[in-house]
Amino acid sequence: MHGLDNGFIKFSMFRVPKAALLDRFSWINEKGEFESKLADPKISSIVMTFLTGGRIGWTRSFAEATLRATSIALRYGVMRKQFSLTPKGPEMSIIDYRGHQYRLIPRFCEGMVQLVGIANLYEVWVDQKIEENELVNEKHNNFL
Repeated sequence: MHGLDNGFIKFSMFRVPKAALLDRFSWINEKGEFESKLADPKISSIVMTFLTGGRIGWTRSFAEATLRATSIALRYGVMRKQFSLTPKGPEMSIIDYRGHQYRLIPRFCEGMVQLVGIANLYEVWVDQKIEENELVNEKHNNFL
């Protein structure tokens, strides 16, 4: 399809030139040591907090999508009947097939575990943001 970006590129043993690095706030000096414009490490943490919030949101969305998709497939597997063990016997639900269970149940469990982990991570992140907001307010008041 024209205009659709569906490609990828893979690099092996590729070194990014120093001039091409995104080093607005921090960089590696000629000795190989880390340096930063932000004098206070807590300020650097505040900058990174905004990125972390987005990452937590994306991760939660992926976990919820996994959970939704697998729950739909599991419900369908319970309702869908196919084949019987005997010629005139009742058909079996496809959820009774081990292959169906093997593929879906672990994915469903992964989604549940991810959501619980993300909920805990979100609580920690919110607590950290509250502390950082207090720090920002304190620094702001010192400038006034």
